[in-house]
Amino acid sequence: MKTIMKRKGLIAGIILGFALGVYFGPVVAFSGRGNGNSENAWREEFFDPLLEAVHHIQNSYVDEVSPGELLKGAYNGMMNELDDYSSFIPEGRLRQFEEDTHGEFGGLGIQISFDPFEEILRVEEPIPGTPAFDQGVLAGDIITEIYDYETEQHYEAREFESVHDAVEVLRGDAGTDVRITVIHEDSGDEEELTITREMIELPGVQGVGMVEADEWDIGYIYTPSFHERTTDDLRDAVKELQEEGMQGLILDFRFNPGGLLSSAVEISDMFLEEATVVSVKGRNTPEQTFGTETGDVLSDVPLVVLVNSYSASASEIFAGAIKDNGRGFLVGEPTFGKGSVQSVIPLQQHTGALMLTTAAYYTPDGTHIEDEGVEPHIEVVLEDEDNRELGMHLSRMDNRNREGDAEEKDEFEDIQLHRAIDAMKTLLITGTDPE
Repeated sequence: MKTIMKRKGLIAGIILGFALGVYFGPVVAFSGRGNGNSENAWREEFFDPLLEAVHHIQNSYVDEVSPGELLKGAYNGMMNELDDYSSFIPEGRLRQFEEDTHGEFGGLGIQISFDPFEEILRVEEPIPGTPAFDQGVLAGDIITEIYDYETEQHYEAREFESVHDAVEVLRGDAGTDVRITVIHEDSGDEEELTITREMIELPGVQGVGMVEADEWDIGYIYTPSFHERTTDDLRDAVKELQEEGMQGLILDFRFNPGGLLSSAVEISDMFLEEATVVSVKGRNTPEQTFGTETGDVLSDVPLVVLVNSYSASASEIFAGAIKDNGRGFLVGEPTFGKGSVQSVIPLQQHTGALMLTTAAYYTPDGTHIEDEGVEPHIEVVLEDEDNRELGMHLSRMDNRNREGDAEEKDEFEDIQLHRAIDAMKTLLITGTDPE
């Protein structure tokens, strides 16, 4: 059985910002007041040495330096020292995150990270059904060069200072072309791909319908991402399947990179009675516990959830809540293992904002899944090439029939889904654990 690689990278600056489970709200800010010894230590060990370095740069560097550019460099350096998810967002770039949470923006449909030390631009995850995914781009691929046909500008990845610079280049008006040079992780092959930007309107659900399961009416819903519309889309899809006599439901969260924490809680609430969904704890963040409010809309229908190593953040919150509360069974691979919460904190001097890790989230039984992920009840692990084909298969789904046009039937053999169907049959026939 292969080891599932955890691709952390500096995900905080991804094209799809909502994949972080980002929290937009107030946090405790540094006030300069508090313990006297602590203030002295910060002044002696940080502020004074930093001021000295700035003084030398100001007076001795070969060229004149802009205070603003130097400040931006200091922000980036500090954030890079913290963790894989904290980053500095320059002024004006917050628009990217606002677009992301609405689930609509112009671009290629990939999440990327940038390692400033190795000067590597890495694809963290392409979104099924988007232009980049349709061209065969997959998580782990390295982008070395970008050419924007609209501006006739050529960029090498090592020229970027942060992931936000790359995002600005890759995004653009729908209908315009961009050429990227990628090195595929699984083969090591280099390939040039010309991709036409589209308005990326991320669906809340896809592939809604019944799967082939002998005499059983087993519903299937693929949820590729969490954004503001996901909860309503999923609720409508469940209602549609209920009206068709659904006896069991398979929810597919494979390749779901996560999203808004609020959406994860709302969706968990749909399938749980009185229960804890997730708790959030941080050093200076008051502990919060999120629970259900409305009750299970499918209390008499068994549930199976599909996950894989690309299911991250908010999708892991949902998977953990379903598992720990005994509501359903998880099939697939251990999830990604992203168990932290980022807050977007605008800086008072209007120089930008900090995407700062302020807390960690815990599943109902108290498990912190950072790096470990959520373990499925039934493990079905795929090799990298199979995951690539699976992602392409999922991207070809339409919004009603899992197989799409009958004349262009997708021949991909989804062994994880087949195992989920078998597990559901066992639940329906015997009412016992399918393991």
